[in-house]
Amino acid sequence: MAVETPSDRDFACFFCADGKTKAVEALCPTCNESINVGRHILGLKVGPYKLLEYINRGFYGATFKAANAIGSPVAIKVVPQKLYSKYEKSFPEEIAKYSKLCPHPNIAELRDGGSSDLCIDGKSIPIFFVVMEWIEGESLTDFLKTKSPSANVIYGAILDIASALARFEKENLWHNDLNTDNILVKTLTPEEIQTRRSESPYILKIVDTGSAVFREAFRHRPLDDLMFLGQHMDALLTAGHRTETSMPLEDQFFLANLPKVVGGLLEENPSRRISTAQEVIVAVSKLYNERYLLFQKTEARLHTPFEYLNANDFPSESLVNSLFSDRFPWIKSTIVPAAQSMLITGPRGSGKTMILRSMRLKTRLNPLSEDEGPTEILARLNDDPFSAFFISARLEIGNHAPLTKLPQWLESEEATLYYFYLLYLYEVCDTLNFANLKQIICLDKEAEYAFCRFLSATFQQPLVSLSAALALIKERQVAVRSKSSTVIPPITMLSAGFLSDLCDKIRPLHPLFHTKRLIFLLDDFSLPKVPSAAQKTLLPVIWNSGGGYSFRVTAHSESTETVDLRKNSYVVNRDFTEINLGRAYIDSMEVVNFDLIQENKSAVVALETLNWRETFDFLEHLFRENDSNYRFNFLLAPLGSKMQTVGSWAFARRNPSVRVITSTPKTLYPEKYSVGHGQTFIIDDLQKM
Repeated sequence: MAVETPSDRDFACFFCADGKTKAVEALCPTCNESINVGRHILGLKVGPYKLLEYINRGFYGATFKAANAIGSPVAIKVVPQKLYSKYEKSFPEEIAKYSKLCPHPNIAELRDGGSSDLCIDGKSIPIFFVVMEWIEGESLTDFLKTKSPSANVIYGAILDIASALARFEKENLWHNDLNTDNILVKTLTPEEIQTRRSESPYILKIVDTGSAVFREAFRHRPLDDLMFLGQHMDALLTAGHRTETSMPLEDQFFLANLPKVVGGLLEENPSRRISTAQEVIVAVSKLYNERYLLFQKTEARLHTPFEYLNANDFPSESLVNSLFSDRFPWIKSTIVPAAQSMLITGPRGSGKTMILRSMRLKTRLNPLSEDEGPTEILARLNDDPFSAFFISARLEIGNHAPLTKLPQWLESEEATLYYFYLLYLYEVCDTLNFANLKQIICLDKEAEYAFCRFLSATFQQPLVSLSAALALIKERQVAVRSKSSTVIPPITMLSAGFLSDLCDKIRPLHPLFHTKRLIFLLDDFSLPKVPSAAQKTLLPVIWNSGGGYSFRVTAHSESTETVDLRKNSYVVNRDFTEINLGRAYIDSMEVVNFDLIQENKSAVVALETLNWRETFDFLEHLFRENDSNYRFNFLLAPLGSKMQTVGSWAFARRNPSVRVITSTPKTLYPEKYSVGHGQTFIIDDLQKM
């Protein structure tokens, strides 16, 4: 969906109601009257309210600051009655919606409403008016242009908007026009701050709720408020990144992980999308509270088999290392050996992201066991035939690209290429800095200075440390996404050969890199999340067979472009190899299962796939028969029966000493669990486990 901005909207004519234009200062193309009537009616009275200050125009009406009979400020919106008739709107219904939504601390309060007449340029125009509380502040549009919000301000802003949307959901409504002009930011007094659940000195309030519509799933799906919220969260993140490097590490952690929630809101598949405002509040609050655990050891424990279905939900690279690194058969046997770049396809949930994350150098810098120190980690890394750097195209590009509206920077070939290089440059510098701080890959000063000289020459700006480079690179990323005209990409970062130059500078840094193959990992490079224009721009870099590096790219099956902007085609088995993970998995499992069945015929037990209780009872019997003396671990294949998965989960819940690792939904919804595969199973007695 496209998220509306002030420059996108039309303005309807107050006089004839038939004409409309995108230029607020223009004349109506139908009746030749002024579209911007605000300045013509200042000082007039609407009922008992005197119009003091023109605020803005919307499609239907104009908003003013006004004073009531005792001089107190209010906000008033006036709309010609003709527009209500033309677009079949009901003023009583609109007032009823306002009343249902209020009172709420994050929704502007309704004070009054009615009808009147306005005399504009000698013409009497019957109008309806709505009077709301006056909020002394600025629109979120203006706030994002000028402020660099801290982590707690971003957290508070998200809670405010989501809390308001939860009220809309409760009343079965969508706002229908949740652009940033309809969200106001008010600075709080010290007394007001004391009552807040966040430490933010601001409160956000949604206004213009009269445009709300009932949540008719198919008719109004494009108006989904949560997708608007996802885009507003991304805009808050971009503004926060302006000063991210000066934030405490725990706040940087919050900003670094918040895109996962944004991605959940902007997910193109409705069945995988965050579906309620309350889910947003829970997810963001959990993440905000987890930032204080940044310096504590993360325990590698699965509390339920539904916890980490999505690889992007893993809270730390150390947890990826502990649970998955080197345990996929594809890493050493299939994915790693090929020197040529590789496209890894397969359905969602087949393990593509986890494979790349487990190959990532920053992941492998974490210990595999408690007794593995820096020396042992380096020895293990020396045995790897590669060093790899990871980027999530879904989070780093897709989150900034609404599904039907291409951002300005992604329309530019130069800006897209520059941003792509900045992403990998940040990942490389961040990994080197992390390894150096952990004293695993110790860079001598001369090596670090040499690398920084390369960066200095690239950006034409003095850089003497990796930390300084990270700050500058993050600043440039934000500038690109913010469409800043002051950032001109360096010439060297507009060439398909930049990654080759980067690899040449990485190899001398440490003996670990001298003979290693350098691999760039690009996760979820899939249409439509990563727009076609961006894919076409990046193909010559990704499938550059003579670049001195290789790529491992994951995507959904048949969801990548194969022709670049200059009509060059990229062909499998010539420019890159391809592996379908689902097919490879099935082929491998058929062989393994066949061998196991032949060798252990007496141990094979057939269980119904549609009966979760039978699986539960069998596992209980097996466990009790051996007097609980054995430690069981069950690995359920992604292609296994969902009812058998539920039975195994229920068994593990009954017996805490048993750990079950499965590939199953992140959250269990019994009433929906088998939708799409035949009958829906309602599991009434599962809650008794």
